[in-house]
Amino acid sequence: MFSSFYFETVNMKLTVAAVGMVAFVFSVMSVSGAGILKLTKSMAVIGQPLILKYENDMTNITQRVAFVLGTLVQGVCEDLTVVNGLCGSGRGHTVTRISSHVITLEIPSFDATVNAGTWKVQEGLSLFSNELDLTAPFATIVTIFSINTTNALPSKEQINSEKDFNVSTVIDCAFPSVNVSWVFGDSQTLTPVITTDGTGCKSSLVKTIAVLTMNAKSITGLVNVLVRLIHQSFENENEVLDILIGFRDFPDDPERMSALGAGAISGIVIAVVLALVIPTAWILYKRKKKKKAEDMQNESNN
Repeated sequence: MFSSFYFETVNMKLTVAAVGMVAFVFSVMSVSGAGILKLTKSMAVIGQPLILKYENDMTNITQRVAFVLGTLVQGVCEDLTVVNGLCGSGRGHTVTRISSHVITLEIPSFDATVNAGTWKVQEGLSLFSNELDLTAPFATIVTIFSINTTNALPSKEQINSEKDFNVSTVIDCAFPSVNVSWVFGDSQTLTPVITTDGTGCKSSLVKTIAVLTMNAKSITGLVNVLVRLIHQSFENENEVLDILIGFRDFPDDPERMSALGAGAISGIVIAVVLALVIPTAWILYKRKKKKKAEDMQNESNN
Protein backbone atom coordinates (compact mmCIF):
# COMPACT_ATOMS: atom_id res chain seq x y z
CA MET A 1 0.00 0.00 0.00
CA PHE A 2 2.81 2.37 0.86
CA SER A 3 4.65 1.73 -2.43
CA SER A 4 1.56 2.74 -4.36
CA PHE A 5 1.12 5.88 -2.25
CA TYR A 6 4.80 6.72 -2.60
CA PHE A 7 4.81 6.52 -6.38
CA GLU A 8 1.58 8.43 -6.68
CA THR A 9 3.01 11.19 -4.50
CA VAL A 10 6.29 11.37 -6.39
CA ASN A 11 4.61 11.24 -9.78
CA MET A 12 2.22 14.00 -8.78
CA LYS A 13 5.11 16.27 -7.81
CA LEU A 14 7.18 15.38 -10.86
CA THR A 15 4.43 15.89 -13.39
CA VAL A 16 3.18 19.32 -12.36
CA ALA A 17 3.78 21.22 -15.60
CA ALA A 18 5.22 24.55 -14.42
CA VAL A 19 6.55 23.88 -10.93
CA GLY A 20 7.05 20.11 -10.92
CA MET A 21 9.72 18.47 -8.76
CA VAL A 22 12.46 18.41 -11.42
CA ALA A 23 11.79 21.93 -12.62
CA PHE A 24 11.68 23.16 -9.03
CA VAL A 25 15.02 21.53 -8.23
CA PHE A 26 16.70 23.57 -10.93
CA SER A 27 14.94 26.79 -9.96
CA VAL A 28 15.98 26.80 -6.26
CA MET A 29 19.22 24.84 -6.14
CA SER A 30 21.09 27.86 -4.80
CA VAL A 31 18.86 28.13 -1.72
CA SER A 32 20.54 26.78 1.41
CA GLY A 33 19.47 26.54 5.02
CA ALA A 34 20.10 24.77 8.29
CA GLY A 35 19.80 21.24 6.88
CA ILE A 36 23.04 19.23 6.74
CA LEU A 37 23.50 16.01 4.76
CA LYS A 38 26.47 13.76 5.59
CA LEU A 39 27.63 10.14 5.70
CA THR A 40 27.82 8.20 8.94
CA LYS A 41 31.15 6.74 7.72
CA SER A 42 34.24 8.42 6.37
CA MET A 43 33.92 6.75 2.94
CA ALA A 44 31.45 4.69 0.93
CA VAL A 45 32.41 1.00 0.80
CA ILE A 46 31.44 -1.06 -2.24
CA GLY A 47 29.09 -3.89 -1.26
CA GLN A 48 28.39 -2.59 2.26
CA PRO A 49 25.39 -0.67 3.63
CA LEU A 50 25.76 3.12 3.55
CA ILE A 51 23.72 5.56 5.62
CA LEU A 52 23.11 9.17 4.59
CA LYS A 53 22.07 11.33 7.54
CA TYR A 54 20.03 14.51 7.14
CA GLU A 55 19.86 16.77 10.19
CA ASN A 56 18.09 20.09 10.74
CA ASP A 57 19.30 21.36 14.12
CA MET A 58 17.40 24.65 13.79
CA THR A 59 13.78 23.49 13.63
CA ASN A 60 11.74 20.31 13.86
CA ILE A 61 11.33 18.48 10.55
CA THR A 62 7.60 18.62 9.85
CA GLN A 63 7.50 19.14 6.08
CA ARG A 64 8.11 16.62 3.32
CA VAL A 65 11.77 15.54 3.06
CA ALA A 66 13.13 14.05 -0.16
CA PHE A 67 16.57 12.50 -0.71
CA VAL A 68 17.64 13.31 -4.26
CA LEU A 69 20.45 11.82 -6.36
CA GLY A 70 21.05 14.11 -9.30
CA THR A 71 17.44 14.93 -10.17
CA LEU A 72 15.89 11.59 -9.12
CA VAL A 73 14.12 11.15 -5.79
CA GLN A 74 15.57 8.17 -3.87
CA GLY A 75 13.35 8.21 -0.78
CA VAL A 76 11.01 10.46 1.20
CA CYS A 77 9.43 11.14 4.54
CA GLU A 78 6.08 12.80 3.91
CA ASP A 79 4.75 15.90 5.65
CA LEU A 80 3.68 15.06 9.20
CA THR A 81 0.14 16.10 8.31
CA VAL A 82 0.09 13.50 5.49
CA VAL A 83 -0.33 9.89 6.70
CA ASN A 84 1.66 10.79 9.84
CA GLY A 85 4.87 11.54 7.93
CA LEU A 86 5.12 8.08 6.37
CA CYS A 87 8.68 7.27 5.17
CA GLY A 88 9.89 4.96 2.44
CA SER A 89 11.58 4.45 -0.90
CA GLY A 90 10.58 2.96 -4.19
CA ARG A 91 14.23 2.14 -4.95
CA GLY A 92 14.97 -0.39 -2.21
CA HIS A 93 16.45 2.07 0.30
CA THR A 94 15.31 2.39 3.91
CA VAL A 95 14.23 5.87 5.01
CA THR A 96 13.82 6.37 8.77
CA ARG A 97 12.71 9.30 10.90
CA ILE A 98 15.25 8.99 13.74
CA SER A 99 14.01 12.02 15.70
CA SER A 100 12.28 15.34 15.15
CA HIS A 101 15.58 16.70 13.78
CA VAL A 102 17.13 13.69 12.01
CA ILE A 103 16.09 11.52 9.05
CA THR A 104 18.32 8.86 7.46
CA LEU A 105 18.39 6.97 4.18
CA GLU A 106 20.19 3.61 4.15
CA ILE A 107 21.49 2.09 0.92
CA PRO A 108 21.49 -1.67 1.62
CA SER A 109 24.57 -2.38 -0.53
CA PHE A 110 26.50 0.48 -2.09
CA ASP A 111 26.89 0.11 -5.86
CA ALA A 112 29.04 2.75 -7.54
CA THR A 113 27.25 2.32 -10.86
CA VAL A 114 23.88 3.14 -9.28
CA ASN A 115 24.45 5.12 -6.09
CA ALA A 116 27.41 7.37 -6.95
CA GLY A 117 26.82 11.01 -7.79
CA THR A 118 25.66 14.22 -6.14
CA TRP A 119 23.16 13.79 -3.32
CA LYS A 120 21.10 16.47 -1.58
CA VAL A 121 17.96 16.72 0.49
CA GLN A 122 14.96 18.95 -0.12
CA GLU A 123 12.90 19.87 2.94
CA GLY A 124 9.58 21.49 2.12
CA LEU A 125 9.51 23.73 -0.95
CA SER A 126 12.43 26.06 -0.28
CA LEU A 127 15.15 24.41 1.82
CA PHE A 128 17.94 22.39 0.28
CA SER A 129 20.81 20.79 2.17
CA ASN A 130 24.43 20.96 1.12
CA GLU A 131 25.46 18.79 -1.85
CA LEU A 132 27.16 15.52 -0.90
CA ASP A 133 29.39 14.17 -3.67
CA LEU A 134 29.85 10.41 -3.70
CA THR A 135 32.62 10.01 -6.25
CA ALA A 136 35.34 7.43 -6.84
CA PRO A 137 37.54 6.01 -5.48
CA PHE A 138 35.45 4.00 -3.04
CA ALA A 139 36.69 1.69 -0.31
CA THR A 140 36.72 -2.09 -0.65
CA ILE A 141 35.96 -4.62 2.08
CA VAL A 142 38.78 -5.93 4.31
CA THR A 143 37.81 -9.31 5.76
CA ILE A 144 39.39 -11.16 8.68
CA PHE A 145 40.57 -13.78 6.18
CA SER A 146 42.70 -11.21 4.33
CA ILE A 147 44.71 -10.33 7.46
CA ASN A 148 47.87 -12.39 8.04
CA THR A 149 49.08 -12.20 11.66
CA THR A 150 51.33 -15.27 11.56
CA ASN A 151 54.43 -13.22 12.40
CA ALA A 152 52.70 -10.57 14.51
CA LEU A 153 53.23 -12.15 17.96
CA PRO A 154 56.77 -11.96 19.45
CA SER A 155 58.31 -15.34 20.24
CA LYS A 156 59.89 -16.10 23.62
CA GLU A 157 63.27 -16.32 21.90
CA GLN A 158 62.84 -12.80 20.50
CA ILE A 159 61.77 -11.43 23.88
CA ASN A 160 64.73 -13.03 25.70
CA SER A 161 67.21 -11.74 23.15
CA GLU A 162 69.28 -8.63 23.86
CA LYS A 163 68.84 -7.50 20.25
CA ASP A 164 66.03 -5.56 18.59
CA PHE A 165 63.58 -7.74 16.66
CA ASN A 166 60.74 -7.33 14.15
CA VAL A 167 57.12 -8.48 14.18
CA SER A 168 54.87 -7.94 11.17
CA THR A 169 51.45 -8.33 9.60
CA VAL A 170 50.25 -8.22 5.98
CA ILE A 171 46.75 -7.27 4.81
CA ASP A 172 45.76 -8.47 1.36
CA CYS A 173 44.66 -6.24 -1.56
CA ALA A 174 42.28 -3.47 -0.51
CA PHE A 175 41.60 0.24 -0.92
CA PRO A 176 42.58 2.39 0.84
CA SER A 177 45.55 0.93 2.72
CA VAL A 178 44.95 -0.14 6.33
CA ASN A 179 46.26 1.75 9.36
CA VAL A 180 48.01 -0.73 11.71
CA SER A 181 49.38 -0.56 15.26
CA TRP A 182 50.25 -3.00 18.06
CA VAL A 183 48.64 -2.69 21.50
CA PHE A 184 50.33 -4.33 24.50
CA GLY A 185 48.24 -4.64 27.64
CA ASP A 186 45.86 -1.86 28.54
CA SER A 187 47.77 1.16 27.39
CA GLN A 188 51.00 0.82 25.44
CA THR A 189 50.59 1.27 21.68
CA LEU A 190 53.52 0.93 19.28
CA THR A 191 53.42 2.22 15.70
CA PRO A 192 55.06 0.19 12.91
CA VAL A 193 56.52 1.27 9.59
CA ILE A 194 53.76 0.80 6.99
CA THR A 195 54.40 0.27 3.29
CA THR A 196 52.11 -0.72 0.42
CA ASP A 197 52.56 -3.05 -2.54
CA GLY A 198 50.23 -3.33 -5.52
CA THR A 199 51.79 -6.53 -6.88
CA GLY A 200 49.09 -9.07 -7.67
CA CYS A 201 46.28 -6.61 -6.87
CA LYS A 202 43.67 -5.06 -9.15
CA SER A 203 44.04 -1.42 -10.12
CA SER A 204 44.07 1.00 -7.13
CA LEU A 205 44.13 -1.87 -4.61
CA VAL A 206 47.24 -2.41 -2.49
CA LYS A 207 48.61 -4.81 0.10
CA THR A 208 49.41 -3.22 3.46
CA ILE A 209 52.69 -4.36 5.04
CA ALA A 210 53.32 -3.29 8.65
CA VAL A 211 56.68 -4.01 10.31
CA LEU A 212 57.24 -3.17 13.99
CA THR A 213 60.78 -3.01 15.36
CA MET A 214 60.88 -3.50 19.11
CA ASN A 215 62.91 -4.74 22.06
CA ALA A 216 61.82 -6.71 25.09
CA LYS A 217 62.60 -3.60 27.16
CA SER A 218 59.68 -1.85 25.45
CA ILE A 219 57.16 -3.82 27.54
CA THR A 220 57.19 -5.38 31.01
CA GLY A 221 55.05 -8.05 32.59
CA LEU A 222 52.48 -10.51 31.26
CA VAL A 223 50.32 -8.71 28.68
CA ASN A 224 47.76 -9.48 25.99
CA VAL A 225 48.93 -8.49 22.50
CA LEU A 226 46.51 -6.98 19.97
CA VAL A 227 46.88 -5.88 16.38
CA ARG A 228 44.70 -2.78 15.90
CA LEU A 229 43.46 -2.05 12.37
CA ILE A 230 41.63 1.05 11.14
CA HIS A 231 39.78 0.92 7.83
CA GLN A 232 36.60 2.35 6.33
CA SER A 233 35.12 -1.12 5.75
CA PHE A 234 34.98 -2.03 9.45
CA GLU A 235 31.35 -1.60 10.33
CA ASN A 236 31.55 -0.18 13.85
CA GLU A 237 31.29 3.57 14.33
CA ASN A 238 35.03 4.17 14.82
CA GLU A 239 36.07 1.89 11.91
CA VAL A 240 38.46 0.03 14.26
CA LEU A 241 39.10 -3.72 14.47
CA ASP A 242 41.14 -5.22 17.34
CA ILE A 243 42.53 -8.73 16.81
CA LEU A 244 43.82 -10.56 19.89
CA ILE A 245 46.85 -12.54 18.73
CA GLY A 246 48.03 -13.93 22.09
CA PHE A 247 49.74 -13.31 25.43
CA ARG A 248 53.42 -12.76 26.20
CA ASP A 249 55.48 -12.36 29.38
CA PHE A 250 58.11 -9.63 29.10
CA PRO A 251 60.79 -9.66 31.86
CA ASP A 252 61.39 -6.50 33.89
CA ASP A 253 65.08 -6.29 32.88
CA PRO A 254 66.15 -8.55 30.00
CA GLU A 255 69.85 -7.62 30.34
CA ARG A 256 69.90 -8.46 34.03
CA MET A 257 68.10 -11.72 33.34
CA SER A 258 70.60 -12.61 30.65
CA ALA A 259 73.47 -11.95 33.10
CA LEU A 260 72.24 -14.75 35.33
CA GLY A 261 74.86 -17.08 33.86
CA ALA A 262 77.68 -15.02 35.40
CA GLY A 263 77.23 -13.07 38.63
CA ALA A 264 73.90 -14.47 39.72
CA ILE A 265 74.90 -18.09 39.20
CA SER A 266 78.17 -17.51 41.10
CA GLY A 267 76.22 -16.00 43.95
CA ILE A 268 73.87 -18.96 44.00
CA VAL A 269 76.83 -21.42 44.12
CA ILE A 270 78.47 -19.50 47.00
CA ALA A 271 75.20 -19.44 48.89
CA VAL A 272 74.78 -23.20 48.47
CA VAL A 273 78.37 -23.86 49.65
CA LEU A 274 77.91 -21.65 52.70
CA ALA A 275 74.62 -23.34 53.45
CA LEU A 276 76.49 -26.64 53.60
CA VAL A 277 79.73 -25.47 55.28
CA ILE A 278 78.30 -23.47 58.18
CA PRO A 279 76.13 -26.26 59.64
CA THR A 280 79.01 -28.76 59.20
CA ALA A 281 81.48 -26.47 60.97
CA TRP A 282 79.00 -25.92 63.78
CA ILE A 283 78.51 -29.66 64.26
CA LEU A 284 82.29 -30.27 64.30
CA TYR A 285 82.75 -27.43 66.78
CA LYS A 286 80.09 -28.85 69.11
CA ARG A 287 81.64 -32.32 68.93
CA LYS A 288 85.11 -31.00 69.68
CA LYS A 289 83.83 -29.00 72.63
CA LYS A 290 81.98 -32.00 74.00
CA LYS A 291 85.07 -34.23 73.68
CA LYS A 292 87.19 -31.67 75.49
CA ALA A 293 84.69 -31.50 78.33
CA GLU A 294 84.70 -35.31 78.59
CA ASP A 295 88.53 -35.42 78.72
CA MET A 296 88.61 -32.87 81.51
CA GLN A 297 86.01 -34.87 83.45
CA ASN A 298 88.09 -38.04 83.08
CA GLU A 299 91.23 -36.32 84.36
CA SER A 300 89.44 -35.00 87.43
CA ASN A 301 88.10 -38.46 88.22
CA ASN A 302 91.59 -39.96 88.09
